[in-house]
Amino acid sequence: MDENLFITQIQRYSLHDGPGIRTTVFLKGCNLSCRWCHNPETQKSGPQIQYLPNRCIQCGACLQACPQKALYIEEGHMKRNAGKCAVCGACAKVCYPDATKVIGEKLALPALMETLEADRDLYEDGGGVTFSGGEPMLQAGVLSRFLPRIREAGIPVTVDTAGCVPFDWFELLLLEVDLFLYDIKMTDPLKHKEFTGVSNERILDNAARLRRAGSRLWIRTPLMHGVNDTEEDLNGLHRFLEGLSGVERLDLLPYHAYGNYKAEGIGLPSRTFQTPSDEQMRRIQEYFSDIADAVSIM
Repeated sequence: MDENLFITQIQRYSLHDGPGIRTTVFLKGCNLSCRWCHNPETQKSGPQIQYLPNRCIQCGACLQACPQKALYIEEGHMKRNAGKCAVCGACAKVCYPDATKVIGEKLALPALMETLEADRDLYEDGGGVTFSGGEPMLQAGVLSRFLPRIREAGIPVTVDTAGCVPFDWFELLLLEVDLFLYDIKMTDPLKHKEFTGVSNERILDNAARLRRAGSRLWIRTPLMHGVNDTEEDLNGLHRFLEGLSGVERLDLLPYHAYGNYKAEGIGLPSRTFQTPSDEQMRRIQEYFSDIADAVSIM
């Protein structure tokens, strides 16, 4: 039985992943492929090599260290022959400017508990641990064995999810999770599939089922101008959230391009969208003010 989570990083002292001060564990693997993804390095379930050319000093240490001879210099940048690369991490171990990294590692519960215990004093004002990603619910089986021990230690648990998994995976965790940060990108099914690669039918259904089960939800909606901030999109989201009685909070996340350099570093295409204006964000915030106890622009 696997007793490890596959993660990309642990971010301590986080203020934007739930109430209070959080320790956020980013899990690797996602079954959506959002075109605007802020954490593209979390999409693939396995380990990856990330190369950031702006940090590279072209010392050649990685070329010498690579046992597969998969690396070479071209036009002043390190290149990788993906067919030869075994993702062994030898190049990253000798890269002191940190231009090359292995993204993805196994995390055992004792190591996680050590971090959480070290941060315990920070959680006194309602903080705790948040499992984000990627899609943490893809590792629900392992989480179902980890979370009871975290809860026994008196540490509140939040899960940040896009909700695109069978509902019985949520049922494994319902008693152990204090709060779900629940992403709803848009309610139009065709547009959702176009921009994320999957239908939103299961996502919307699971949100409703979680509320009926009594779970606390903070809804999160990323906003891209001309993509999902149109009157039609906002009306559709408003109607859906009206049916989710008892939503505590709606977080509006204006688009940013922070994920682009990370996408380029792992060989994924980068796409840039337009950020809604501050005035538009304020209008959207006001429009949804009757839906949740709090509507915030993140």
